[in-house]
Amino acid sequence: ARYPFMICEPGDFRPRHAAWVTVRALTAGAAPDELAAYHQIQREAFGFDPAEGAEGMEAQFLEQLRTGGYRAVLAFREGQPAGAGCLVTAEETAELAGVATLPAHRRHGVAAALSSVLIEDHFAGGGRLVWLSAGDDPARAVYAGIGFRLAGARLNYIGEAGGVAGPGGGTAALSRRRPSRRTP
Repeated sequence: ARYPFMICEPGDFRPRHAAWVTVRALTAGAAPDELAAYHQIQREAFGFDPAEGAEGMEAQFLEQLRTGGYRAVLAFREGQPAGAGCLVTAEETAELAGVATLPAHRRHGVAAALSSVLIEDHFAGGGRLVWLSAGDDPARAVYAGIGFRLAGARLNYIGEAGGVAGPGGGTAALSRRRPSRRTP
């Protein structure tokens, strides 16, 4: 599958917040109900089967929160868990990943608000770049609205079982920039 590869730098960033959306940072010591809500939103929005490796994924998530590899947030709308997402950090660069909004809360600024909180935190800490792969046109429009621009395409190769396949059955994704339109 091919996904738009988008980037945002501090000078391009246009944060969006909605008064009716509250965003809370998650830590490894977060309340169990908040961690459960984060994972439920991810499973529901992305169609993950809760029976397939949920414990392993949740343990890895907690370890990444503990070590600083992830910065995660949970968004609430009208007091109800509505969205979730995280930044996968690597020094000055971070990937905005797993941004998910429950269907009943879509088109109310949840994704833009939670993304803005994560990105503001990254840039305030000296970050220089945030990148993402937008899953579809509505997502791409949300990200463009907060300052992301198209930089190329990310290619995911889907294995026979339907998962993203890499060497040895792991995962792999290749990114490439658009080819130059110049002729030799």
